[in-house]
Amino acid sequence: MDAQLLTPFEIYRRKDSPNYWMRFSILGKGQVRIGLKTPDAEIAQKRAETEHMRYQLSAEDGNSVRR
Repeated sequence: MDAQLLTPFEIYRRKDSPNYWMRFSILGKGQVRIGLKTPDAEIAQKRAETEHMRYQLSAEDGNSVRR
């Protein structure tokens, strides 16, 4: 199985929310957007890294990675 099924993630803020969000693409499946539920940049970065790794491991195991 392909070792890099996900694109690198991007952290951003929406105009209508004080909290950070993240997005990345799953090769062949489309884009995933996740609310990180924090206005703190450092916490958002750590949560994004954790979520991205969780999705990557799930994809490598052949599991459905879409919510």
